[in-house]
Amino acid sequence: MPRPQLDQVRASGRIITNYNWNISIIRPPLIPFWAPGAVLLNLRCVTATEPAYSSAAALEFTIRNQTIAQPGVVKCSRAFEITVVETDNLDMRKLFVPWIQATYDPVTGVATPMEAVVGDIMLTRMNKQDIPIWEYIIFGAFPILFNDGAGAAFAGGAAAGGANFITCSVNFAYTYFNQGLPGTASQPIPVML
Repeated sequence: MPRPQLDQVRASGRIITNYNWNISIIRPPLIPFWAPGAVLLNLRCVTATEPAYSSAAALEFTIRNQTIAQPGVVKCSRAFEITVVETDNLDMRKLFVPWIQATYDPVTGVATPMEAVVGDIMLTRMNKQDIPIWEYIIFGAFPILFNDGAGAAFAGGAAAGGANFITCSVNFAYTYFNQGLPGTASQPIPVML
């Protein structure tokens, strides 16, 4: 069979980009700082890493000196990152920094109860026509690091003839996630502790 030509590959489907994301905070944390400014997140997200399973995905156990992978029981990587564009009113900083600071009081050494600081996030990959093609429901998510990207410019900025946007990255930790076609990943699964 001959190798496909480039135009045949292009005709088989549209190439997925890394910047078409829809992010929704579907269950906000219970802590009191929460602001409705979270809707701005969708407009400003330029990249996102997908939640994933760790490289040692299947849990293993040993029976009679044989190591066997347990199907259906996997470890999540427990972290993902989004990159957002910041503006001079610092909406992204106002959204994420108080959320991070609310998780722990360094003066007293007291951590906020987990149920008050975690939320559920839906991360949806969109095609070029902004139609959802795959979604991740991330349960028990909370931000652990806000990097304001001092001086970091959006790669498609000045070099592409546009403005230099300052981008900020936000790293999240989470408990587990479901994934699937849009509308199919929303059912939570029991957490095995």
